[in-house]
Amino acid sequence: MKKGITIVGSLILDKHYRVDAFPSESTLSTIQLGNEYIGGAGNLILDLAKIDSEFQIKTCGMIGSGPNGDTILEGLKAYPNINTDGIVYGDNTSITLVIDAQNNKSRTFFYYPGASDEFSIDDINWDLIDSDIFQLEYLLLLKKIDAIDKEYGTIAARILCEAKKRGFLTSVDMVSEKGPRASALVPFALKYTDFCTINEIEAQEITGQEIIVEGNISTLKIISALKILKKMGVSKWVIIHNSKYSIGLDCETNEIYKVPSLNIPKDIIIGTTGAGDAFCSGVLYSVYQGKNILDAMKFASATAGCSLFAYDGSSSMCDYKSIIKLYDKYKYEVEYEKI
Repeated sequence: MKKGITIVGSLILDKHYRVDAFPSESTLSTIQLGNEYIGGAGNLILDLAKIDSEFQIKTCGMIGSGPNGDTILEGLKAYPNINTDGIVYGDNTSITLVIDAQNNKSRTFFYYPGASDEFSIDDINWDLIDSDIFQLEYLLLLKKIDAIDKEYGTIAARILCEAKKRGFLTSVDMVSEKGPRASALVPFALKYTDFCTINEIEAQEITGQEIIVEGNISTLKIISALKILKKMGVSKWVIIHNSKYSIGLDCETNEIYKVPSLNIPKDIIIGTTGAGDAFCSGVLYSVYQGKNILDAMKFASATAGCSLFAYDGSSSMCDYKSIIKLYDKYKYEVEYEKI
């Protein structure tokens, strides 16, 4: 592999606020700190750029003209290995208000779709994004990409099929949306997906497996969900992650591994925004490097851990060698379990 990765999807400006606790309805909570960061697919893009400065990353998405879009574009262009030629302009930049509650380290999002609702298959210039890997970020967040297609089921599925025809390895991520859309729309895209990396909520919504019961996560149900996702069409790896561990299925060998998250003390964790994107960056970089699924999951646990040392989604991401040092420092004695 020599051509890097293309990441197609939502480019969002996160307006990030820290509060003591999330208020109950009609009550007040004081903001301690406010900042702006690149979010959405930008988290993944920046993570990969920082992991390896030689790793070529091409971006394709839509921003609005004006200061919000300028902030995103300037932030991406600050990294020489990020190519922004595939970015197009729409009316208004997508914005997410991210509220971090310090009392329980939780986060809440208020999302304005903007350009993400405008972005369509016609905005993808395939000549500008030739790469080894094609990542679609995020299913269920791009209105025109999630739209129904008479031939493929959804436009997302059509795009992924086209990527495979052009020789890309395909990968998807999605947003954690509860409701019927996940099971109705996502399976169409999975027919043309090589690598699927999602969290336990997303897996539950797609497959109908009751993974989370009264706040507890069922390992057995995750394994069932992995096998269902393979049957839906994922051809190489399916990985389901949560805050405590990840479980992955190699669809070609049927091997299943469980890898714990890093044992990072809670009192030094600053924020969890972007941890899922950071995990995905570890998986994708491992795919690019030709690693096996077990090594990919170990590295992804380290990239996710690396993201916990900042309030935003990507500023604490490190280079490859530093990530390996972090893994060695906080890994458990038993690094994995083969199921």
